[in-house]
Amino acid sequence: MRRFLVALLPSVLLACGASPRGADGTRFLRVGVEPAAEADAVIGGLARGGWQLSQRQDGRSFVALAFAHEQPADTAIRVITVRGIAFVLDGSNLDPTGELSLAPRPSGGDADIDGDGREEIIVARGDQGLGRRCLLVLRVTAPGVVVPIGAEPVRVAADECIEDLADVNGDGHPEAMVILRLYELARGPAPTVTLPLVLERDRFRPPPAVMLRRWLVSERGRRAGTLAEARRALDVERAYLIAVELAALARHAGEAVSAQLTAFDGALLGLVLSPSQARSVAAARQQIISGWPLPEGGGEAAPTDS
Repeated sequence: MRRFLVALLPSVLLACGASPRGADGTRFLRVGVEPAAEADAVIGGLARGGWQLSQRQDGRSFVALAFAHEQPADTAIRVITVRGIAFVLDGSNLDPTGELSLAPRPSGGDADIDGDGREEIIVARGDQGLGRRCLLVLRVTAPGVVVPIGAEPVRVAADECIEDLADVNGDGHPEAMVILRLYELARGPAPTVTLPLVLERDRFRPPPAVMLRRWLVSERGRRAGTLAEARRALDVERAYLIAVELAALARHAGEAVSAQLTAFDGALLGLVLSPSQARSVAAARQQIISGWPLPEGGGEAAPTDS
């Protein structure tokens, strides 16, 4: 999440109305235009530069366009409003680069996903290196201004991002689902914990305490059967992964370090560890004791021996 937004903002601030390589999108930038007609002009102009339209979403007050270019390979997003080209995002300007697309709306219907009368657009960036898709929610405000909706960092895993939008509390409005991937503690698949953020005052923020507690209880319950099965099979690797996840859930429930360690140690109690597994367990316990410090150098998985 942080990397996506930090990489995005300079492009938004400096390149409103700018174009992908090979085409001059600024020639179409006018104020007081009809979005659908303006979008057709943008499509034609970029096509002359080798860009092909891959997706189109039409709302009441916008037209969102996704483009792809084969040589060199790149993707781009343009949002057209009454202001003309109101939002620009190019895959080549992101670090790391990724394939940009327009994600389906959670409701599958109206573009106003949270029911506040303002339309939203969801941009997705595929991150092949980490095997995930990060989402950016854009809001169209009057008169035709496109504003990215920020999010409070959760700060347990490096390079966290919004990977899904889902209604987890049944109020009819989607929450932003941040999936924390603890690569630095991985022995194979990375331990993962999903946390919801709610949209408040134009920003995704941690949910109310009652909602968060209910969510964490359900997440713990979802792992109970898998952990019991792993312990019966003496599967240390699977039990270790769940142990890390349970400790992380305890941390986000606001529980003390001692409770986090109890959750972690309890999942592995009685299992016989190899020297390599014992080293991983010691490293994970130190991570918990240290307050889950963020690793340096991003979210890449650290190699482990067997």
